[in-house]
Amino acid sequence: MIQLLFRGFGVALVLMMGSFGHAAEEKKVPQTIAPEKKSVRAAYVTTSGAMVELWTAVEKRYFEEYGLTVEPVLTRTVSGIQALISGDVQFAYSACAQIMTARKAGADIVILASMIPYNLYTIAARHDIKEPKQLTGKRVAISQLGDTTHLSARFALQQAGINPDAVTYVQVGGTPARLAALESGAVDSAILSGEGLGVVKNLGMNVLINLFEKRLPYCNSGIGVSRAFMNANPQTVEAFMRGVVRGNAFAREGNADQVKAIMAKYLKTAVNDKKLIDAYNFYPKQVKAKHPTIPQEGLAFIINEMAFRDKSWRDWKPEQFYDSTIVDKLTKEGFLDQVYVQLR
Repeated sequence: MIQLLFRGFGVALVLMMGSFGHAAEEKKVPQTIAPEKKSVRAAYVTTSGAMVELWTAVEKRYFEEYGLTVEPVLTRTVSGIQALISGDVQFAYSACAQIMTARKAGADIVILASMIPYNLYTIAARHDIKEPKQLTGKRVAISQLGDTTHLSARFALQQAGINPDAVTYVQVGGTPARLAALESGAVDSAILSGEGLGVVKNLGMNVLINLFEKRLPYCNSGIGVSRAFMNANPQTVEAFMRGVVRGNAFAREGNADQVKAIMAKYLKTAVNDKKLIDAYNFYPKQVKAKHPTIPQEGLAFIINEMAFRDKSWRDWKPEQFYDSTIVDKLTKEGFLDQVYVQLR
């Protein structure tokens, strides 16, 4: 059974009154939304700063301004998509590769938007492994087989001239678990997001391959929904996306102390923890797109990479995996820029 991440955390945070409410400087931007569903669940697949806009939208109660209550639910990558397909959750915040794989397999789900248009991953290894070629025959920590960490690890190894089938992939879980496995020696290397570079270097470990610095087109932090749910509940889906857009804007340009406090709650750490500060400086400040996008180049990149292992992917096109209806509407009405104006 899916467990709620935020239940019973007991994180002690010192916040100014109303820090999780509406900041005094924010101006209200009324929108007429009448969601068909008053309450939905949204799966998110990792406890890393990649989920910051979802967490911020929940804690700042942006969804509620559009008549919607959102319950964030922590899952693993593939499990989150399975929950979306079964209807246990109505939205899935996940890597696009998983959504695409399920769509190709027959699931009636699509990507509404992506919040990160680049591949963020690096491969780090213990201190005695100094070159990518030394990974042959070694253990590489990923989240789950078939997910974006697995796909990215294989691609990174190929880029380094290594047979991606010449290593053993160990399913460990999210970013913190993969880093812990590397620190403990349970694995020889791990695929990590760019936020962990400082920690890796401080621990005397080596960054062997860095995909993020290449700015490769990709599709990360994808928001998935079933077409059936979207067709039956268009106002609910719009309300959800409006909340996410506002959460992203505040995470990027809102009060830094509030954003860090929100992240600390979900990451179960202190607001001054070095890893949290690194995550804050990395995700909302460096890699989160200003506006939600449909990164067609990134989707094409994933399709091409998948086709190396399964030629049937060559028959698929990026437009078969997304629905830009909501993003197009919010763009046309100026909402995507408006949310930043109201923060100033």
